[in-house]
Amino acid sequence: MKNLIPKRRFEEFKDSDPWEQRKLGELAEFKQGLQVDLDKQSSQKASTNVRFIRIVDYTQHTQDLRFIEFNSNLSFVDKNDIVMVRYGASAGFVGRGIKGVIANNMFVVTPDNGINKSYLYSFLKMERIYELLNKSNGSSAMPALNFGAVSNINIIYPKVKEQIKIGAFFAQLDNLITLHQRKLDKLKETKSAYLSEMFPKEGEVYPKRRFAGFTDPWEQRKLEELDFIISDGNYGELYPKANELLSEGVPFIRVNNLVDGYLVHKDLVYISEKQHSVLTSGHLKANDILITTRGEIGKIALVDSSFENANINAQICLIRTQENMASKYLHQYLQTNLSQMEITSFQTGSALKQLPKKRLGDITINYPSLMEEQIQIGNFFTNLDNLITLHQRKLDKLQALKQAYLSEMFV
Repeated sequence: MKNLIPKRRFEEFKDSDPWEQRKLGELAEFKQGLQVDLDKQSSQKASTNVRFIRIVDYTQHTQDLRFIEFNSNLSFVDKNDIVMVRYGASAGFVGRGIKGVIANNMFVVTPDNGINKSYLYSFLKMERIYELLNKSNGSSAMPALNFGAVSNINIIYPKVKEQIKIGAFFAQLDNLITLHQRKLDKLKETKSAYLSEMFPKEGEVYPKRRFAGFTDPWEQRKLEELDFIISDGNYGELYPKANELLSEGVPFIRVNNLVDGYLVHKDLVYISEKQHSVLTSGHLKANDILITTRGEIGKIALVDSSFENANINAQICLIRTQENMASKYLHQYLQTNLSQMEITSFQTGSALKQLPKKRLGDITINYPSLMEEQIQIGNFFTNLDNLITLHQRKLDKLQALKQAYLSEMFV
């Protein structure tokens, strides 16, 4: 057996003994949750009921809480207990932090006195453990963890005193991540609220919330009635094949590069200058607006200067504003629920959803006639988006930092 010593260790433990290794089934007990029919669950909290915890309460932090009647025979989990999802798409997910009774598609992992719960929780949150558990899920329509595979997970651990220090370190890091996640969620909720209030509702010509100094009713036109250029992606024999995509050259935008209203460089592929020159459509300019028209319909992105002269694939169209409308305004309007519902209503096909290019001209645009008001609205939401992006990057860095520490502070 290799020398069980982690790459990174707290100073006071650097000269301590190597870590030990045992199977999880030798160190902990597993207990499955409770089956509760939907008609016995309530969305109202009362003095006679207790929290009923579902998978979404851990994975999505839903506000749709559920409660069940109190019974002294119920098996409760505390906030520091370790819960693992056994069935479904989230099988293998490890969570904690909620007090109540878990559903039967999860189970609680209770370690013996020689294993600190916070330490074990952090150990089980490592990516390699999740990947290992996923291999045992099988490929059925309803993935399920094999208890034998869970029991056979190798747990490598130091003495309890060092476990406590490691567990506390990651608990503090998790609290910081949770704090940033809440700030990010709050900002996204704020944007959603402003989107619903700063654009008129269906059939109305005045928004609920407006910048001071603007009082005129808004106008409504079809996109084809306004001064826009609409260009589709590239089809036909000249369309780049998978083996022609490069690691450098001219950016070739695909649907996965449209994220939260903007373009991202992650997983970006390229085509050659020669290939780009023969593709006559889809050449991008800064402030173009992209919309996905095949597969996942209606994703929107604003093109920034870093993607100037890039190209788009066959699943995307571009909309280029002219003199009569601020591009940042249109970018935000197309993300409103009202506009997204209309865009979705234009789609065709069943197996592969499509939004025909000719239907883009039928999109209804509600807008203030004064360019100054459009610019203020567009800038307001763009600044809000920048703040959301900043918080997202901070959160991503913290999560990456946690993964780095997990890989170095455990064997």
